[in-house]
Amino acid sequence: MPLAFVQPASAADVSAAVRCSVEAGLRFVARNGGHNYEANSLVGGGVVIDLINLQELKIDSKANSMTVGAGYRLGSLYSKLTLLGYVLPGSTCVGVGISGLTLGGGIGHATRALGVLADSVLAATVVLANGTVVEADSKSHADLFWAIRGGGGLYGIVTSWKFKLFKAPKQVSVVRYRFRENCTEAKYAAVLGAFNAWQPWTLPKEVALAEVQCGYDSLQVQFWYWGPMSEANKTMASSPVFKLPNSYPFIHKEYSWADFVAQRMTNLHDEMDWGNGNLLLSDMLQRLYKERSSFVAASLVPLTPLNSSAVKIIAKFMVQAQKHAFIQSRAWGGQVTAVADDFNAFPWRQAPFECQVYSNSGDARKDRSWVDGLLAAVHPLIGKAEYLNYFHCVNDPWQAYFGPHAARLQAIKKAYDPQGRIGGLYCQQDNIIDE
Repeated sequence: MPLAFVQPASAADVSAAVRCSVEAGLRFVARNGGHNYEANSLVGGGVVIDLINLQELKIDSKANSMTVGAGYRLGSLYSKLTLLGYVLPGSTCVGVGISGLTLGGGIGHATRALGVLADSVLAATVVLANGTVVEADSKSHADLFWAIRGGGGLYGIVTSWKFKLFKAPKQVSVVRYRFRENCTEAKYAAVLGAFNAWQPWTLPKEVALAEVQCGYDSLQVQFWYWGPMSEANKTMASSPVFKLPNSYPFIHKEYSWADFVAQRMTNLHDEMDWGNGNLLLSDMLQRLYKERSSFVAASLVPLTPLNSSAVKIIAKFMVQAQKHAFIQSRAWGGQVTAVADDFNAFPWRQAPFECQVYSNSGDARKDRSWVDGLLAAVHPLIGKAEYLNYFHCVNDPWQAYFGPHAARLQAIKKAYDPQGRIGGLYCQQDNIIDE
């Protein structure tokens, strides 16, 4: 339980909160969307600096850039950018905060087309651990600028970001196939094996997203193509996944960009609200998050394609828990690998894909046991790399989440936060379970 929550309205307010915390000898942590899976936006006995009121938004159409406050959530941001014909490579979850997503790298709906979200950052305003406010970019505080783009919120509190914006495509073609059988061990192994054989991480970056999903008594494969359906059909024809028996097209549709954002990314279907430009975050949350639930989640970032042994292990675990578990394997490649490995702190550019693993049986201990068991079984075959924004309790978080960048990031942490005041990579799982 934190001692205090602070909701600043400016970078100066954040600086004051930091200075006060330092004078009182307290640790502090910033909170943006509050989506960290292990509640790292809380700090027991310390101060939570909630950035929700930092709502600045300035869009420069001549420079194709924007400056956005760290309190923005993606749903509110997408609604404004889409009306102007822009796209940002953010997450598909509209309640997620822009700042936390960027700090962890930021994968999502346009990762293959435009890279991780952190790749689009041009500059940031950061409050340091001593309360000093600085501007960080490639020339000023360059190490800090490198670290906050994929290295987590461990080095200072970002109060605003400057992003490069991209023109949205005219149309997006969505192809989603489902399988008529439940997700049996043999069937999932066959689909995941075919997905690997397809090697979607080698496809042109116009294939903005490609993934296979298993769980909750369903099995499906989909990809999103930035272009007309005629071109998407050529991609589909080249894939062995869509030729497997007992599959059928659940979605096979070409969307305008605005309709795609409204219907596919936010899962909303009320086009009247969207057309009025009044799709408020509060409306989204009411529709999408009507009930609270408990779940445990983690990630796998294999540095090479899964071999048959790893596929069988994952399939076996999924069948054991398909009523309450879900795993999504999403291809990377494309623009992710088009920049240098050390362009910023995001460490896993050469990974072919990542897997999101969820369990929500209603029993947190059972869920954690299942997730931990799956990871322990498959780690010897694929390595222990994980994606920071799906934070999960591990023994060596610096190595698991940052790999080849861990040593440099730890040095930057020591330089910018020598007293370790800013909340770090810690785990509060026992408290979460008891609660």
